[in-house]
Amino acid sequence: MKDTKVSDIVDCMKDAYKSIDLRIAAGKENDNWHNGLTVIRFSYLSVKDIQNRFKELESRIGEVKINGFFISHHVIPFENFDELQSQLQQGTIKLENDEVDFGRSIDLLSLQDRFPTLHPYTIKSEEWPFLEVFNGDHSKIFGRENLEKEIRTLGFANVYDPINVLLEIGFGGGVTFDVVVHAPFYGVIQNVDFEGQTAKIKVKFHERAGDLILHVLLRGKNHYETIKAKHSFGIEKSEIRGLNKGFKLGEKEVELPNATVNDFLFVNLAHKELGEICDFSKSVEDFVKRKKPSVTPMFSTFSRFCNEEEFKKHLVQPHKVNKPQKIFERAISWLLSLSGLCSIKLDEYEKLREKETAVERGSVDILADYKIKDQLFLVNCTIGVPKVEDIDRLNSIRRWLYEELFEDTKLRITPIIFSAERELKQMKEKGDSSGVRIFDSEDIENILTNVKNGRTDFIADMLEGEL
Repeated sequence: MKDTKVSDIVDCMKDAYKSIDLRIAAGKENDNWHNGLTVIRFSYLSVKDIQNRFKELESRIGEVKINGFFISHHVIPFENFDELQSQLQQGTIKLENDEVDFGRSIDLLSLQDRFPTLHPYTIKSEEWPFLEVFNGDHSKIFGRENLEKEIRTLGFANVYDPINVLLEIGFGGGVTFDVVVHAPFYGVIQNVDFEGQTAKIKVKFHERAGDLILHVLLRGKNHYETIKAKHSFGIEKSEIRGLNKGFKLGEKEVELPNATVNDFLFVNLAHKELGEICDFSKSVEDFVKRKKPSVTPMFSTFSRFCNEEEFKKHLVQPHKVNKPQKIFERAISWLLSLSGLCSIKLDEYEKLREKETAVERGSVDILADYKIKDQLFLVNCTIGVPKVEDIDRLNSIRRWLYEELFEDTKLRITPIIFSAERELKQMKEKGDSSGVRIFDSEDIENILTNVKNGRTDFIADMLEGEL
């Protein structure tokens, strides 16, 4: 199989990438800073989103900077990529106050490896297939006599502890590289289902991903038996709906009239330049056993107790009922439960206080979690327009709870404010810049529609901001 170059992925994704996440661990020798480990990630996220991610990581363990060693984070707008490439070709990276020497010229775009990468060193936090390439050797700075001793003064067992947290990587003494490049391709098979004699395939992709091709194969009970059916096609505009941040969801239905429970379904997503992006395989029998319902039984049953129109009024027009704030909070709690989340409306227990002093830190209306993806949502509700101080207080509670309860876990905590008002574009932007998601009545209607149609599988991702 031919290796893929970083340039191949960048050429395909250059209109989707918004930023470059640059993280460096460097050590000093002879008054010069030398690279220990550098991780370069291309991303569709904004510079602000990447900065917030690193701040959250740094809040777990604090700043790492001693006399002869530091870990730093920098976010580069993608349009400045050529400058980074030029610096690496000269064997250095210029930071705000320092210059880090790599001891060699690095042609970033020519680095290559198998794509997609199956066994990465970086910690996978997204669903996308990616190319991960490595360059260099294990840095000599990690053998410096006093480094381990100095690191222990910060409370770490060894120098790799803070590197693995802040650079989000699995790195250690036996690893033979000092540069990692992580380049995602924004196209993935999100879900495959099989009902009757029809394969239903969902593909999530960025609108700038280029020409994608789906291959669907049906094979007999032995994986290597003769192909019983094969279909190849692109995704038509009529089969696509928009998501957030330039992403799309394509839905394709393929009739397989000769499929039996003994057969296997293979789905492959390919790009005309890169070849295979990702694949999926499963026996038809496994689909039949699952028997996924067309609508959520919970919503259907709930609607027999609470009329759908009444429920919608409580969600998007609570001003028209008595005790609108309480009714709105209750309706949002119900909506989250119907979306597949476990939610608790805190009522008189909404205030969060310090254990020893009983000083109030803030309040949360609803707690919700999605165990499948280790997500916790802190939810506040308002029938009016959210205020900046509402965003700040909820974000503060998120940090406080994380530091007290979840610092050593992979749990992701997302603060959310639901508002019954419409057209909150400016407040949403302020919330996003602080890591707080804001949903207005139009968003609430969208969630309700998806719940009603049984499309709850992506709602947790939408709440967190991945869609």
